[in-house]
Amino acid sequence: MGSINQEILDKITFLSDLPFTKAPFISLYFGIDGRELLEHKNRIFIKNSLRDAERKIVKNSDYLEDFLSDSNRINDFIENNIREEAHGVCIFACKALGVFESYQSMMPFNNSFSIDRYPHLRQLAHHALEYKNILAALIDSKYARVFNIKMGSFIIKELDIQDPVHRFHKEGGWSDFRYQHHIDNQVLKHFDRIAAIVTEFMDKEKYEELILIGQHHEIKNFADRLPERIMAKVIATDELYMRSNLNDIKDKVISEIKNEDRINHDRLVKSIIESSYGEYGVLGIQDTIFHAAEGRIRTLAIAEGFDYMGYRCNGCYYTDEKSLLDFCPECTEEMIETNLVEEAVKMALKEGARVQPVEGDAAEELKKHGGIGAYLRY
Repeated sequence: MGSINQEILDKITFLSDLPFTKAPFISLYFGIDGRELLEHKNRIFIKNSLRDAERKIVKNSDYLEDFLSDSNRINDFIENNIREEAHGVCIFACKALGVFESYQSMMPFNNSFSIDRYPHLRQLAHHALEYKNILAALIDSKYARVFNIKMGSFIIKELDIQDPVHRFHKEGGWSDFRYQHHIDNQVLKHFDRIAAIVTEFMDKEKYEELILIGQHHEIKNFADRLPERIMAKVIATDELYMRSNLNDIKDKVISEIKNEDRINHDRLVKSIIESSYGEYGVLGIQDTIFHAAEGRIRTLAIAEGFDYMGYRCNGCYYTDEKSLLDFCPECTEEMIETNLVEEAVKMALKEGARVQPVEGDAAEELKKHGGIGAYLRY
């Protein structure tokens, strides 16, 4: 897990503290291809989501005007405010509460649209706690490009370095050997210089992880020049050419981060399942909701795409997987059908818990145990 992104955390705190509302609250997440400001398929997704929501809200004319205002504001934001560096955007809008919040990230979001009585925060919460300060170095025998990358944010600095390494000229015999030896020494000096720069960055700027990009034989020779404490922070070495454009480099970094996330997701799910046999882990929606309401969740894991509809009291916020009554058994207020997974996320976030959607094999394994689970504080 990386450092906490305070900007996202402040936004989550604000959104999770909002009161429930009968007015439509829009939560929109979408991804962006770095080569296009907004892909055609995502434009269609957003257009269709807003159109379908409007058709449903037409039945309740009290909120149609508010919804149309929020819808227009979202479209205007998408057309005029998305940064070129963004790979993911989320927007939360509810005119009745005076809310319009957005966040743009270097990491992509999965396309998701919801209208509810409160914001859906699980994807944003994941970004807040997977925020990493990463150094990426693209290296060959003559050049280097060093990138300061903040996951959940944007590339903010690129340093280009070139050293005078002569080209090889075939002369033959001992002269040939001496000249090649001279070039080899220049390459090693170049690697030494870049290694010193990377090491200084890693030490002074407290980078959590390092990604090395280039041709494999050159990366291996370069890596040999790095101190062990720096090599311990290398999470990936991958192949790319020096002339690769910035989007290719960003895509490579994102791919490596997602690969690392999948490994961490597998560990998390395995650990929660093992803990569920004791006192510090729970699985399934009912037990998870119960402990979320008690404020006992430390880490909440959710299988990607998993949702569960249930009921929440409109008065004391009592929640239940199933309800045979129209009124809350605790305070007699109305029981409202709701997404219990998002209710669990909201309650967990209010108590400062970590929320972790999991993907791939980890998600499939968690679905075998109810699709949701948690570590407990005590």
